[in-house]
Amino acid sequence: MEDSTKRPLKQSKPLEEHAPDGRPKLLHREAFMLMIYRSEDGRHVETLWNSRDGVTPFIIGAKDAPAGQLGAPMQHVHWGADTFAPYHVPNIGDRVFVDLDRALAEPMVERQIEDWWEHPDYPMQETFESKDAARAALLEECLKEGAPATIIVTAEVQRQLYDRVADHERKLMERARGNRPNGMPPSGRHG
Repeated sequence: MEDSTKRPLKQSKPLEEHAPDGRPKLLHREAFMLMIYRSEDGRHVETLWNSRDGVTPFIIGAKDAPAGQLGAPMQHVHWGADTFAPYHVPNIGDRVFVDLDRALAEPMVERQIEDWWEHPDYPMQETFESKDAARAALLEECLKEGAPATIIVTAEVQRQLYDRVADHERKLMERARGNRPNGMPPSGRHG
C-alpha cells in the first residue's frame, strides 16, 4: 500500500456523470459500495469503500502488513450485504479503492522487478531484455483504465470527499429550485 498523504483522490468518473436524472446508471455492480473483506481465519476483517465506478479485487491483503509486503489474504465476503454509498466519507485511516495511477503504480512495479528479476523459480530477466523493458511493459499493463488500487484515507482525502458531498448537495438544491431566482415558485404567482 502506498503513502497517500499527498495524493488527491482521483476517481474514474464522478457519480454525477452517471446520474444526470438523479438515478445511478453505473457500469459496475461494485460501484460506490461499502464491501466487507475477511481473512479465512477471521482475524482480519475490514470494510472498504469503492470510491468510483470501477472494478474491485476479489482478494486483497490485510492492511496491517509492513510497508511493501502483502498482508494476510482477505476475501470479499457477504456480497449481499454490500451497501451502495455514493457519498460516503470514510474515516481517516480507512482504506478505499481508487483508480490506479502512475504515482501508485511506479513503486509497485519497482518492487515487483526487484522481487522477481532474479527469482530462482520464475526469473523475470528471462522474459524481458532489461529492467527498463520490464518496467515499461508492467506499467502499461498496470495503467489500463479502471485498474484498482487502495489508499489510506488522510485528512486531505477526507476533505476532498466532504467537498464532493457539499457540491452534490448544492447541485440538488439548484435542481430543486429549478434554477429560479430566489427560489420563486414555478406558478408565477407572487401574492
